[in-house]
Amino acid sequence: MKGRKFLVLATCAVFAASVGSLGLYRALLTQKPVIILAKEYPSIGQDQAPVEIVVFEDLLCHTCRYFSMEVFPAIESTYVDRGVAKYSMVPLAFSSQSREMANAALAVYHQAPQYFFPFIRELFSRFSEKLDLNELIEIASQFRGIDLPVFEASVKAGRYDPQLEHNLHVANKAMKKNLRTPAVFINGYPLPGISFESISLRIDAILSGREGG
Repeated sequence: MKGRKFLVLATCAVFAASVGSLGLYRALLTQKPVIILAKEYPSIGQDQAPVEIVVFEDLLCHTCRYFSMEVFPAIESTYVDRGVAKYSMVPLAFSSQSREMANAALAVYHQAPQYFFPFIRELFSRFSEKLDLNELIEIASQFRGIDLPVFEASVKAGRYDPQLEHNLHVANKAMKKNLRTPAVFINGYPLPGISFESISLRIDAILSGREGG
């Protein structure tokens, strides 16, 4: 009897949480969409895709690691590869180490854009390590076409610090007091969750015409 009572209470709690999230989600949709110039950032997918996903991430954020390693591949295979969505990442840096890593990622992007996301995945796969400059160079050396001396000089000089400052300004404008990573925006609207399920629900609603895109 107690077991059944606990099950009923747990089910009610999950339902209430779902309704609460749905209510928050509907409230967010009443706001004006945020304009984020995705073309300024590393992207994959077709420019004319009906769905635009923009994600703000810090390379030393534990939840960002989960998102990039677990959720992003599902988004890529389900929506990006099918031409349904364009996916862009806005790198943020909240510490000196993540700033160095972000500079490394952007140095790769400006030399060989096609390697940006594979490089990011390799960084996150070594997340438990404290990656120094030599390790960043070693990772970059795995990708053909990267000029390693230029890469090293860019990271050492913090060449992309102005870009990261601009990214932070964009993030603050988009999220205001709710600055966080990872943060997902779909067609300019913030998503309250980061699960693949919540992303799928939003995309499916756009494609079916139930919600604006």
